[in-house]
Amino acid sequence: MRTIQALFLWESNPVFSEYVLGRSSLPLEPKQLGLWPSNKGSKLGGDCDPHKQHLFDWSKDQLKKDWPSLEMRHKSNPPVPRIDNLRFWGEQWVKHGTCSVSMLDQYEYFSLALKLYNGINLREMLRKESVIPRGTLVARQAIFDAIRKHMKCKPQIRCQEIQNQYYLYEIRFCLTASKDPKFIDCNTEFVGCSINPEVYF
Repeated sequence: MRTIQALFLWESNPVFSEYVLGRSSLPLEPKQLGLWPSNKGSKLGGDCDPHKQHLFDWSKDQLKKDWPSLEMRHKSNPPVPRIDNLRFWGEQWVKHGTCSVSMLDQYEYFSLALKLYNGINLREMLRKESVIPRGTLVARQAIFDAIRKHMKCKPQIRCQEIQNQYYLYEIRFCLTASKDPKFIDCNTEFVGCSINPEVYF
């Protein structure tokens, strides 16, 4: 394992929320999406030990608040989660957490994910640079520069195309692979974004 990526899903746009998550309204806050160790050079690894499926019974209140299962079953009324939280966390552990077992046990993996999420106030750092989510077009470079200024590292901005429009999808941070990871520059600054310098945000 050489690096770790912390992923944040930006929920602010109702069009994106409906098409990607299957739900029409979400709070205007970024949510924890994942903590993905890489054990294959620059590529993200997964399913390193599919036999380690047991999720230890420790307090899950904070996970429920900060790392819930967001994806809904499409066309369900009222909206119903695709999978419940416990199964979602189990999937995250099996697919990504097991790639960190040489360094982080299960408790440390989830604790690190929550520590990173609660230590990165994306909404506030963007607000300080007058980058406010309103569901309108925003220069993606402005989003990148605002985050870089406050985090002192290059994030990765990921876009999603929906009906010929590009929406902010994820904000990723790259970290060293250790029990006390440090933020480092991501190699790629923009992924899935059009040549148009603006994205809906």
